[in-house]
Amino acid sequence: MTTFPFPTGLYRVFGENPITVIGHDHDGKPTTVCVCVHSPGDRAVALALLESNPESIVVSHGLRYAPDGSVQPYEPCRPSYAGELHLQFDVEWVTLGPRPRVYVFTHTEQEWENARQALRHLLDLGRLSKQSYLEGDHTGNDQGLSAQNLDGKPHGPRLVAQFREAAMCAQNAVYEAANGDDDDPFLLRVLGAREQCEMSAREREDIWGEETD
Repeated sequence: MTTFPFPTGLYRVFGENPITVIGHDHDGKPTTVCVCVHSPGDRAVALALLESNPESIVVSHGLRYAPDGSVQPYEPCRPSYAGELHLQFDVEWVTLGPRPRVYVFTHTEQEWENARQALRHLLDLGRLSKQSYLEGDHTGNDQGLSAQNLDGKPHGPRLVAQFREAAMCAQNAVYEAANGDDDDPFLLRVLGAREQCEMSAREREDIWGEETD
Protein backbone atom coordinates (compact mmCIF):
# COMPACT_ATOMS: atom_id res chain seq x y z
CA MET A 1 0.00 0.00 0.00
CA THR A 2 1.37 3.41 -0.92
CA THR A 3 2.01 5.56 2.15
CA PHE A 4 2.96 8.85 0.52
CA PRO A 5 1.78 11.92 2.47
CA PHE A 6 -0.82 12.88 -0.16
CA PRO A 7 -4.57 12.37 -0.23
CA THR A 8 -5.21 8.66 -0.50
CA GLY A 9 -7.93 9.48 -3.01
CA LEU A 10 -5.27 10.58 -5.48
CA TYR A 11 -3.99 7.03 -5.84
CA ARG A 12 -7.45 5.47 -5.65
CA VAL A 13 -8.62 7.64 -8.55
CA PHE A 14 -5.56 7.58 -10.80
CA GLY A 15 -3.46 4.60 -9.71
CA GLU A 16 0.32 5.00 -9.51
CA ASN A 17 1.25 5.19 -13.22
CA PRO A 18 0.22 8.84 -13.89
CA ILE A 19 1.70 10.01 -10.57
CA THR A 20 5.41 10.83 -10.24
CA VAL A 21 7.04 11.87 -6.98
CA ILE A 22 9.14 14.92 -7.85
CA GLY A 23 10.29 16.26 -4.46
CA HIS A 24 11.51 14.86 -1.12
CA ASP A 25 12.33 16.27 2.31
CA HIS A 26 15.63 15.93 4.19
CA ASP A 27 14.61 12.46 5.39
CA GLY A 28 13.93 11.31 1.84
CA LYS A 29 10.16 11.27 2.32
CA PRO A 30 8.03 12.34 -0.68
CA THR A 31 6.63 15.86 -0.42
CA THR A 32 5.59 16.80 -3.95
CA VAL A 33 4.04 15.00 -6.90
CA CYS A 34 3.27 15.56 -10.56
CA VAL A 35 0.08 14.06 -12.02
CA CYS A 36 -0.05 13.65 -15.81
CA VAL A 37 -3.60 13.57 -17.18
CA HIS A 38 -5.28 14.01 -20.56
CA SER A 39 -8.88 15.08 -19.97
CA PRO A 40 -10.22 18.31 -18.42
CA GLY A 41 -12.26 16.22 -15.99
CA ASP A 42 -9.23 14.31 -14.71
CA ARG A 43 -7.31 17.58 -14.45
CA ALA A 44 -10.03 19.15 -12.31
CA VAL A 45 -10.19 16.10 -10.03
CA ALA A 46 -6.40 15.98 -9.60
CA LEU A 47 -6.18 19.68 -8.76
CA ALA A 48 -8.99 19.36 -6.23
CA LEU A 49 -7.27 16.43 -4.54
CA LEU A 50 -3.97 18.35 -4.41
CA GLU A 51 -5.41 21.47 -2.76
CA SER A 52 -3.63 20.61 0.48
CA ASN A 53 -0.31 20.13 -1.36
CA PRO A 54 0.20 23.47 -3.16
CA GLU A 55 3.70 22.68 -4.49
CA SER A 56 2.44 19.69 -6.47
CA ILE A 57 1.49 20.10 -10.13
CA VAL A 58 -0.73 18.64 -12.81
CA VAL A 59 0.63 18.41 -16.37
CA SER A 60 -1.79 18.18 -19.27
CA HIS A 61 -1.42 18.94 -22.99
CA GLY A 62 1.77 20.94 -22.63
CA LEU A 63 0.57 23.06 -19.71
CA ARG A 64 1.53 23.07 -16.04
CA TYR A 65 -1.35 23.55 -13.59
CA ALA A 66 -0.97 24.37 -9.91
CA PRO A 67 -3.61 23.83 -7.19
CA ASP A 68 -3.76 27.62 -6.67
CA GLY A 69 -5.20 28.01 -10.18
CA SER A 70 -2.09 29.28 -11.95
CA VAL A 71 -1.29 27.90 -15.41
CA GLN A 72 2.05 28.01 -17.24
CA PRO A 73 3.55 26.36 -20.31
CA TYR A 74 5.27 23.13 -19.35
CA GLU A 75 8.95 23.49 -20.27
CA PRO A 76 10.91 20.22 -19.92
CA CYS A 77 14.20 22.16 -19.81
CA ARG A 78 13.05 24.24 -16.83
CA PRO A 79 11.84 21.79 -14.17
CA SER A 80 11.05 23.00 -10.67
CA TYR A 81 12.02 19.72 -9.00
CA ALA A 82 14.58 17.06 -9.88
CA GLY A 83 11.87 14.41 -9.98
CA GLU A 84 10.41 16.08 -13.07
CA LEU A 85 13.40 14.71 -14.97
CA HIS A 86 11.65 11.33 -14.78
CA LEU A 87 8.95 12.67 -17.09
CA GLN A 88 11.44 13.16 -19.95
CA PHE A 89 14.51 11.00 -19.37
CA ASP A 90 15.77 7.72 -17.95
CA VAL A 91 16.74 8.74 -14.42
CA GLU A 92 18.08 6.99 -11.33
CA TRP A 93 17.77 8.54 -7.89
CA VAL A 94 21.21 8.24 -6.25
CA THR A 95 20.32 10.12 -3.07
CA LEU A 96 17.07 11.80 -2.02
CA GLY A 97 16.35 15.11 -0.32
CA PRO A 98 15.77 18.77 -1.26
CA ARG A 99 18.98 18.66 -3.35
CA PRO A 100 18.99 15.09 -4.65
CA ARG A 101 21.79 13.43 -6.55
CA VAL A 102 20.54 11.93 -9.81
CA TYR A 103 22.03 9.99 -12.71
CA VAL A 104 20.45 10.85 -16.06
CA PHE A 105 20.72 8.65 -19.19
CA THR A 106 20.07 10.07 -22.68
CA HIS A 107 20.01 8.37 -26.06
CA THR A 108 19.76 11.18 -28.64
CA GLU A 109 21.62 14.43 -29.16
CA GLN A 110 18.43 16.40 -28.47
CA GLU A 111 17.84 14.53 -25.20
CA TRP A 112 21.46 15.20 -24.20
CA GLU A 113 21.08 18.95 -24.79
CA ASN A 114 17.67 19.12 -23.10
CA ALA A 115 18.97 17.23 -20.07
CA ARG A 116 22.02 19.48 -19.84
CA GLN A 117 19.78 22.56 -19.76
CA ALA A 118 17.43 20.98 -17.23
CA LEU A 119 20.27 20.05 -14.87
CA ARG A 120 21.71 23.56 -15.09
CA HIS A 121 18.30 25.05 -14.31
CA LEU A 122 17.88 22.82 -11.24
CA LEU A 123 21.37 23.77 -10.03
CA ASP A 124 20.44 27.44 -10.38
CA LEU A 125 17.33 26.79 -8.27
CA GLY A 126 19.42 25.02 -5.62
CA ARG A 127 17.41 21.81 -6.08
CA LEU A 128 20.09 19.46 -7.39
CA SER A 129 23.33 18.03 -6.06
CA LYS A 130 26.49 19.02 -7.90
CA GLN A 131 27.43 15.34 -7.84
CA SER A 132 24.63 14.50 -10.28
CA TYR A 133 25.73 13.07 -13.60
CA LEU A 134 24.59 13.05 -17.22
CA GLU A 135 25.38 10.10 -19.47
CA GLY A 136 24.63 9.74 -23.18
CA ASP A 137 25.29 7.16 -25.91
CA HIS A 138 24.08 9.07 -28.98
CA THR A 139 27.61 9.36 -30.40
CA GLY A 140 27.99 5.58 -30.55
CA ASN A 141 30.15 5.58 -27.40
CA ASP A 142 29.34 6.37 -23.79
CA GLN A 143 30.07 9.96 -22.81
CA GLY A 144 29.23 11.92 -19.70
CA LEU A 145 29.31 15.21 -17.83
CA SER A 146 29.18 15.96 -14.13
CA ALA A 147 26.59 18.52 -13.06
CA GLN A 148 29.33 20.75 -11.66
CA ASN A 149 30.88 21.14 -15.14
CA LEU A 150 28.06 20.94 -17.68
CA ASP A 151 29.95 23.05 -20.21
CA GLY A 152 33.12 20.97 -20.00
CA LYS A 153 34.51 18.39 -22.40
CA PRO A 154 32.48 15.17 -22.11
CA HIS A 155 34.16 12.26 -20.33
CA GLY A 156 34.94 9.14 -22.34
CA PRO A 157 33.70 5.58 -21.69
CA ARG A 158 36.34 4.68 -19.08
CA LEU A 159 35.58 7.63 -16.82
CA VAL A 160 31.84 7.29 -17.43
CA ALA A 161 32.08 3.74 -16.07
CA GLN A 162 33.83 5.05 -12.95
CA PHE A 163 31.15 7.68 -12.35
CA ARG A 164 28.49 5.02 -12.86
CA GLU A 165 30.18 2.85 -10.25
CA ALA A 166 30.40 5.80 -7.87
CA ALA A 167 26.66 6.37 -8.25
CA MET A 168 25.92 2.70 -7.57
CA CYS A 169 28.11 2.79 -4.47
CA ALA A 170 26.21 5.82 -3.18
CA GLN A 171 22.87 4.16 -3.94
CA ASN A 172 23.89 1.10 -1.98
CA ALA A 173 25.19 3.20 0.91
CA VAL A 174 28.71 1.80 0.53
CA TYR A 175 29.96 5.28 1.31
CA GLU A 176 28.12 7.61 3.68
CA ALA A 177 28.86 11.29 3.15
CA ALA A 178 29.48 12.89 6.53
CA ASN A 179 29.12 16.55 5.61
CA GLY A 180 27.04 16.86 2.48
CA ASP A 181 27.88 17.23 -1.20
CA ASP A 182 31.66 17.24 -1.17
CA ASP A 183 32.50 14.15 0.90
CA ASP A 184 31.99 11.15 -1.37
CA PRO A 185 35.46 9.52 -1.15
CA PHE A 186 34.97 7.40 -4.26
CA LEU A 187 33.91 10.36 -6.40
CA LEU A 188 36.77 12.50 -5.09
CA ARG A 189 39.21 9.71 -5.99
CA VAL A 190 37.74 9.48 -9.51
CA LEU A 191 38.05 13.24 -10.03
CA GLY A 192 41.60 13.19 -8.67
CA ALA A 193 42.58 10.38 -11.03
CA ARG A 194 41.14 12.28 -13.99
CA GLU A 195 43.09 15.40 -13.04
CA GLN A 196 46.28 13.35 -12.77
CA CYS A 197 45.66 11.76 -16.19
CA GLU A 198 45.10 15.16 -17.76
CA MET A 199 48.35 16.47 -16.25
CA SER A 200 50.27 13.44 -17.54
CA ALA A 201 48.76 13.86 -21.00
CA ARG A 202 49.78 17.52 -21.10
CA GLU A 203 53.31 16.62 -20.01
CA ARG A 204 53.62 13.98 -22.77
CA GLU A 205 52.33 16.43 -25.33
CA ASP A 206 54.83 19.08 -24.18
CA ILE A 207 57.75 16.65 -24.33
CA TRP A 208 56.89 14.50 -27.33
CA GLY A 209 54.35 16.55 -29.21
CA GLU A 210 51.85 13.72 -28.78
CA GLU A 211 48.15 14.43 -28.91
CA THR A 212 46.21 12.37 -26.40
CA ASP A 213 42.52 11.95 -25.56
